[in-house]
Amino acid sequence: MVEWITQTANSLEWNTFSVAGHSLGACVAPYVAVALPERCSAILQIEGVGPLTEPEEKLPERLRLAAQDSAEHHRFKSRTFTNVSDAIASRLRANNMLESSAALIIDRQLKPVEGGFQWRFDPRHRMRSALYQTESQVMTALAAVPCPVLCVLSDDGYPLQRAQTQTRLNVIPNLELHTVKGFHHMHMDNPEIVAPHLMTFLDKLPL
Repeated sequence: MVEWITQTANSLEWNTFSVAGHSLGACVAPYVAVALPERCSAILQIEGVGPLTEPEEKLPERLRLAAQDSAEHHRFKSRTFTNVSDAIASRLRANNMLESSAALIIDRQLKPVEGGFQWRFDPRHRMRSALYQTESQVMTALAAVPCPVLCVLSDDGYPLQRAQTQTRLNVIPNLELHTVKGFHHMHMDNPEIVAPHLMTFLDKLPL
């Protein structure tokens, strides 16, 4: 993903840029800053503080499971929903969020097919990865972030439920942290409490 962001910046002819991301995007952002220290001027993380990790002894099992998923890729095809309301209900069962926010996601996430609607996604995203980083690798990357970092977490989201999150936050050198009320998609549920933190942070950055 770092390569994709680099290619996008190159295509737009951006010599320097900031990276803002939610969830997976927020997990990738520090790696962009470390890989491109001369170009990435700041990162803004919403509900993400680095990727999931595993101890190195889990690698053999992970390789087997990833190979199994690849061989049985047909299992990961999208189910068909008869209507949009059923898809929204499915999304709400997967995440705590407002129905209005789920509807916004569904609007771009569904594609019409014969018999109804299906998720618009690459089935490979549901397969288990063949390689996880270790916690020490992630900590090393976070500690090497050279630019200002804004991190906005929800009090009922995923990062604060994980034991390693505070330890990760502690090693980020130039961190501004805010915790707001809400769920994992609080930037959609309550943008009025998230956006001011982002705008204030960006206003403080040098032009």
